[in-house]
Amino acid sequence: NYQSINWGLEKATMTVQYDRTIASNIQFLQIAGKDSNNPVNSMSESVRKTLIQEIRLAQSNPQIKAIVLVGSGKNFSAGADIREFGVTSTLDDDTIADISLTNVCNVLENSTKPVVAAVRGVALGGGCEIALACRYRVCVAGAKFGLPETKIGLIPGAGGTQ
Repeated sequence: NYQSINWGLEKATMTVQYDRTIASNIQFLQIAGKDSNNPVNSMSESVRKTLIQEIRLAQSNPQIKAIVLVGSGKNFSAGADIREFGVTSTLDDDTIADISLTNVCNVLENSTKPVVAAVRGVALGGGCEIALACRYRVCVAGAKFGLPETKIGLIPGAGGTQ
């Protein structure tokens, strides 16, 4: 029942899939790669924008009592889409600020409904920060969380060490 949203950004490599059929009053959002070249469910511009939109939509729906965020395939999310590094966004400044990883985390943290990160595989960098911003985390055995950017002297972009 998952449908796919793609925001038409030329460099977008990921989408968020959502199931608008509400089972037991739970909204499932799945971070999903558009192709097999990206099995790590990166947090691209299109993913961040769609996550914010879908979480806000779920919050406004009185039928939905909880939101579950999952990754597609073997991983939750390995964080930033490195293909976007050094690329100038075509979005205006206000939109860039609205879809920043920090704002995605703020939307998750301030959700009026509980958000659960269902983690399998890896939750690294921005993916780890997204999972930490959820009210609850449930994991399969062997799930791995980490902030690998700290090994090269970078501070996690959305406050993951705060």
